[in-house]
Amino acid sequence: TMGTVCSHEFCAKPYSEEETLSVARLLREKSPRPYNAAFVFASSDYLPHLDEFCDILRVEGRIVDVAGCTASGLIATGLAKEAVAGFSMLAISAPETNFSFFPIAGGHEGAEAPPPPNSKKIDGWVSLIDPYSLPSDVWLENWSSSHPGIPVSGALASGSGNENSVGAFWNGKSTDAGIVCGWSGGSLRAAQVLSQGCR
Repeated sequence: TMGTVCSHEFCAKPYSEEETLSVARLLREKSPRPYNAAFVFASSDYLPHLDEFCDILRVEGRIVDVAGCTASGLIATGLAKEAVAGFSMLAISAPETNFSFFPIAGGHEGAEAPPPPNSKKIDGWVSLIDPYSLPSDVWLENWSSSHPGIPVSGALASGSGNENSVGAFWNGKSTDAGIVCGWSGGSLRAAQVLSQGCR
């Protein structure tokens, strides 16, 4: 069977077409096959450039789906940087795994909405949520009870201190309150780790 390839890239610079192209081409070199999905954490200054940013990553990096959210700090292998412009991303090429993306509606209505009917046969979830737009604790309790025993990993979007600097996105478009990705099949597994100071 063809193995899974997970590639990570980190850029500690404000948005530019050139830097994004450079990262996308590095990703392309790391995998002989296209990537099913990539998860991106970007500083707030990337929000006005989401269309172009994601388009470059998808076309030049050969990525089917790019999901992400804003972050006030970025981590990479052996690095942690606070209040820096840039982005950190993980791209996954898993030929035997299916990825499904589900946008989340905002407010209490979105938090309490039943999950889509085709979301039952899932091995794990990655959620990227805008906490200003969604009561995330209510959403997580509802989602987990609807999918008992299936782990939910992910992050809450953060920014420079106000809701206008925070957001989640999928393929270049801002989402209402976030995005959830489920995967099934293949050998992909998630190891859950808590950030320092979290519980």
